[in-house]
Amino acid sequence: MIHTLTIPRGEIVMAAGTATADATDFELKATQSLDTWGICSTPFLDRAFKNTEFRIRVTLRDDGTNRLSKVGYPMPNPLAWAAEG
Repeated sequence: MIHTLTIPRGEIVMAAGTATADATDFELKATQSLDTWGICSTPFLDRAFKNTEFRIRVTLRDDGTNRLSKVGYPMPNPLAWAAEG
């Protein structure tokens, strides 16, 4: 399984995972510093808002509905706070 995400201001994520043909729940993951299945950012985003990991869990429901759930709050990079000071 592959999931790609592009953020117009300069970040690309290519997450991957494995699942059997009949799986109803699986996870895709990307991390930085990989040659494959990783995260690539512009120099500014890498310095000021570095993303080190991306995960997406997919659950196929019997009723066919889609659901998006917040799992946590974003945490600003400490370098961004230092730049404001």
